[in-house]
Amino acid sequence: MSELRQSKYIDITTDYGFKKVFGSDTNKDLLIAFLNELFRGRKIIADLYYNKNEHVGDTEDIGT
Repeated sequence: MSELRQSKYIDITTDYGFKKVFGSDTNKDLLIAFLNELFRGRKIIADLYYNKNEHVGDTEDIGT
């Protein structure tokens, strides 16, 4: 049997990790700083809001 290795760090390159770190109002300032760094002055984000629902996209059940 293999052991699951737990890490004390969150991988923000995964959907879960990104949402865990940047997906709450308490860390909104981190997300704004991260996005502004990505845009490097081409666009400036001053504020943002979080939608209450997540759109998961089309599936085979509902068609494309």
